[in-house]
Amino acid sequence: MDLSIKEAGYHSFNHLVHNRLQKPLNNEKHFFCYKNNPFSINIESAPNDFMVKPSFCNSKSCFKEIWILHPYTTVLDHQTAFVIESKTLNTIDDLIGVLNNYGFTHSGKLSFPYTEEILRYTFTYYLRTQIFSLTNYKVNVFYDKECRSLIVQDYFQTASSLRIVFLEEQYWFIPVVAADSTYAQTMSDTIKHLLNHYELLTIFAQKK
Repeated sequence: MDLSIKEAGYHSFNHLVHNRLQKPLNNEKHFFCYKNNPFSINIESAPNDFMVKPSFCNSKSCFKEIWILHPYTTVLDHQTAFVIESKTLNTIDDLIGVLNNYGFTHSGKLSFPYTEEILRYTFTYYLRTQIFSLTNYKVNVFYDKECRSLIVQDYFQTASSLRIVFLEEQYWFIPVVAADSTYAQTMSDTIKHLLNHYELLTIFAQKK
């Protein structure tokens, strides 16, 4: 299974990496990379708390979790990063298990045969109207075709956005702001509820 996810969002490094390091994978190794030069390290906990941009890459040789420390640059060769390398993942469920270890994901199954057109139009409209109805937050919802994901963005603060990525029949959900944000927590709970109850709502009418 080859997989490359270039962006997962911004989070509190200390909290999420600490969660992740509690559940090491097979043949796991830790590196600190500067200008693409890896230095082997051993980290039991992350002492600092700052914002990073995680990305994931799975190939025939290994699975990489790359935490970019300078998120405003786009070329990895010029970035400083914390890298976790481990044995290649074989299934989507393996990937979702890793993401859940960080504590910022939610996975589930949508019980209908969705298409890209449904994600682009039906789900964007559904989430936009239902989120406003349930939370009084006004949001922009749009579809990222490259990553096959939906982005839910605060209408007034475009930097506060959340992403829903669809993988086969499953999805994982990523808040792109610090975990202690009231907006992020409210959006997270609301989006998970709406995804889990989509078919029920469409069959028995959408309650406001």
